[in-house]
Amino acid sequence: MDLKKIVNLCKKRSAFCVNKTTDDCQWFGDGHAMFLLSPEIPFLSADVISGLYELDKDKLELNYKYKLLDSELQLLADTAEDEELLVPLNINVIYGGKTLLPFKSSQGLILIDIDYLKPLGVNQYELTFTLRSEKCVAVKKGMFVTAIITAFDCNRDDDFFEVIKQLYKLNSVSRENEFMKNKNFDEMEGVNDVCDN
Repeated sequence: MDLKKIVNLCKKRSAFCVNKTTDDCQWFGDGHAMFLLSPEIPFLSADVISGLYELDKDKLELNYKYKLLDSELQLLADTAEDEELLVPLNINVIYGGKTLLPFKSSQGLILIDIDYLKPLGVNQYELTFTLRSEKCVAVKKGMFVTAIITAFDCNRDDDFFEVIKQLYKLNSVSRENEFMKNKNFDEMEGVNDVCDN
């Protein structure tokens, strides 16, 4: 886990969130994504973060949130009763300055910001993604949850829907043109066969 990359995500959103469970697991992130930290990492108070990363302590304290969580919280557990394995769609969507990774689910399209995978320090194919609740994606390495990421809300924005619709239309036109080109080629082949006989 790359702590500096998590800090950079927090700086970008001006939000530093530390959650500690009653069994002493420490989760750190910007609130949209939370990462499970190694037990060797000291408790990340505002003082510690500002000291380690040379951040203005007063500004940091304004954007710092700490919560003590119940260790049984279903969201953070390595397994959850109703979690659904997400199927990656093997394309990236660039929208609003973000690179989004799309997944197919029973809830429809699920998108996560790919920047939230960078602190994990592993290749995407080494990870498993499961949906917990409507908008939370648990990221697992092996059997263990290493991050919880809030899905990008593609329904809040009509423009996103229009862009996807336009993409689908353009792809349909391309496929139809390709089909017609191949059909004409096949017909020409048939004419040549008749002429040769």
